[in-house]
Amino acid sequence: MDIPKEILNLDCDSNVTLGEGKFDQVSLASYRGLHVAVKQFHAAVSQAEIEHEANINSSFKHLNLPVLFCVSCPEKPYLL
Repeated sequence: MDIPKEILNLDCDSNVTLGEGKFDQVSLASYRGLHVAVKQFHAAVSQAEIEHEANINSSFKHLNLPVLFCVSCPEKPYLL
């Protein structure tokens, strides 16, 4: 599901960074009152790569893997 970025509260909990890698940064945010991890991709990543990762992540169902709520790809930075 593609959602507008305005729905996410990216300033939740002082914009806490949960992790960072070469292609992305994961931050704590709020979505409909829930704390969520938002993966924000750097400019070098294409929309097709984000959609591919989202398709793979949404195909897994396991208690130890995160649930994918949505993808935001209409404009950069892309969010997962």
